Amino acid sequence: VWNVLKDFSSAQNYSMGVKSTQILEGPSTGLGCRRRCHFYDKTSVIEEITQYKEGESFRMQLSEYSLPMQSLEAFLRVVPNGAGQSKVSMGIDYLPKGGAFGRFFGQYLMKPMLRKMLRKNLLGLAYYAKTKKIIVDQLPSAKELKTTIGI
Repeated sequence: VWNVLKDFSSAQNYSMGVKSTQILEGPSTGLGCRRRCHFYDKTSVIEEITQYKEGESFRMQLSEYSLPMQSLEAFLRVVPNGAGQSKVSMGIDYLPKGGAFGRFFGQYLMKPMLRKMLRKNLLGLAYYAKTKKIIVDQLPSAKELKTTIGI
């Protein structure tokens, strides 16, 4: 799984909705690497790796996004659990715009949406890492996921 994640130009292979990625000026991998993710809905986001531990984890600062957020960061961790398998965790830290309304919006609307998105991305990552079949706009069937990755 780490080999898929460390290729910062490959999010379109496993992350639903990502049409393409473009590595921006600077390092092509690791700390300081920046990419622009272009989505099928014609929006995009810039992600920059701000913390990096080879083979273990990285944290990204997101910018130039269309969500109503003051700040947005994502992190990924990979922990080997034997037999060539790994446990991957992914999360998002965010601060919504809009004061009290923004906090309400973030807690009751954004948080459930982001959790659902993270789950789909983790499933897409596991499926792609196992099969090398690219995820586009929807995950394979529940039956195929169970057969392929055991979920």
